[in-house]
Amino acid sequence: MAKTFRRGPIYEEDLALNSGSGAATASRGTSTGGSQTLTKLGAGSAWFLSRLNNIFFVDGVKYATIQAALTAADAAGGGTVFLPIGTYNITAALTWTTNSINLVGASRNETIIQMVDATNNLNGIVPGGTSRIAHLTLKGTNGTGAGDGITNGPIDGLVLDDIEVLNWPGHGINSGAGSTNWSGGNLYIHDNKKDGLLYGQATGGTFSNIFAYSNGANGIDLGGSSFVTLNGCLAYSNGGSGATGLDQDGILIYSDSVVGNAVGNIISGCIARNNNTHGIRLQAGTGGQVRENILIGNNAYQNGVGDGATQNGDGIILLNDSTNGQMLRNTVLGNIVSTNYRHGVFVSSTAGAGAFNRTLVTDNQVFTNGARGIYVGHSNSADTLIKNNITL
Repeated sequence: MAKTFRRGPIYEEDLALNSGSGAATASRGTSTGGSQTLTKLGAGSAWFLSRLNNIFFVDGVKYATIQAALTAADAAGGGTVFLPIGTYNITAALTWTTNSINLVGASRNETIIQMVDATNNLNGIVPGGTSRIAHLTLKGTNGTGAGDGITNGPIDGLVLDDIEVLNWPGHGINSGAGSTNWSGGNLYIHDNKKDGLLYGQATGGTFSNIFAYSNGANGIDLGGSSFVTLNGCLAYSNGGSGATGLDQDGILIYSDSVVGNAVGNIISGCIARNNNTHGIRLQAGTGGQVRENILIGNNAYQNGVGDGATQNGDGIILLNDSTNGQMLRNTVLGNIVSTNYRHGVFVSSTAGAGAFNRTLVTDNQVFTNGARGIYVGHSNSADTLIKNNITL
């Protein structure tokens, strides 16, 4: 059925009528076999109409399904697929191949795309090219499969705006290796079995106001990514079903010879709390570099809520634990770190690990942690500079 907007129902026939110079009225058939009279808009509507011509409405008449509208937009070389308020069941991934596709709902709380495949071994949305996904919710079934909510790669310049992604047996959002310059804001990513946001092996990107919580592995995972900024994010209660080790943290930046180096990332103004292991972890594995990353103005508290005997959660940890891994020139500045299971800030390099050079820990407030406020472990971390911190 047609959806009503500010000027009433809009159909493809409206667009054809108003784009021509002929008659002032036209008619269209209805689903009940009748007809409806359409009237040409008045003068001054050209700006409005020029934008409508590239909008594909999923109204149950012209486009009965989301994929039908996406396919039409693909064939047109781009456009906006608009989803009015409602729940849209899907049994296969929504896909497109061209650039400049916008998949937009009426409201994050009222436009819901629901995967109904029982095993959920399928992905939800597989975008192509530079596109935008906005104002909708994408729900999986938390089945036994491995489907991600949004995934593909490599993709340049994908924009995610005001969306909720939940209940996927894989990752909530997975960029795929080699993606570049994604941006996202007001993202609610939760109750997925793996990472909430896996923006791994990517270059460039800015994310703000991400709420990543109750995911089975990490809330936000930047493994092998460089020059990414996280600003004003909240990562909490993550790691409940992840394997021990790297998949238990609020925010993770990791490198090794497989995922590549993690260079020049900034985590600013974020809150990481009540995660199973660490609030924020920077870690270099074998053959990888974690260098020139900045943690500034974050709040990390009450992390390490898992089994303390094996998890040993810290508020912020900088860790080099493997041969030839390198932790170089990372900065921990102006953070508030409190009430974590083990250390507030832990700078650790295990025996035999690679270089750990020029780490700066300064102007932090660190208090009421289970073991030590700021702890530098092992001689390989000896050139760490710690100054102007408040520890209690």
